[in-house]
Amino acid sequence: MSKSQHSQKSSSPTTPRDASRVQATVARSSGGAVPKGSYVGRLQAAAVRNQGKSGAK
Repeated sequence: MSKSQHSQKSSSPTTPRDASRVQATVARSSGGAVPKGSYVGRLQAAAVRNQGKSGAK
């Protein structure tokens, strides 16, 4: 991912459903488990924080 793509702001906040899809994809690609130290945990935490801010469910 280039620096310009990485610094672009998302058009909508991450939801728990988004985090779940990412976790499932990462688990599938790594043999069934999410690797320790993966970004998935941070993504899930952000989704929970965003859930209260936007009213997303």
